[in-house]
Amino acid sequence: MLNWFDMIKRFYANGSWTVEMVVEAVEFRKLNEDEFEQITGQKYDEDNAE
Repeated sequence: MLNWFDMIKRFYANGSWTVEMVVEAVEFRKLNEDEFEQITGQKYDEDNAE
C-alpha cells in the first residue's frame, strides 16, 4: 500500500514538491493538516490553501 506521508515528505525534502503541491495533497485528502505541518514546518491555514 502506498504511504502518501512518507512519499510526499521525501519529495518535499528533496525539492521535487513545493508547499503548494503539499497543500493540494491536503485538499485531495492524501494528508491531514497535522501531516502538512510535519512536512513543511508551516501551520496549515487559509493562507496556504489559496
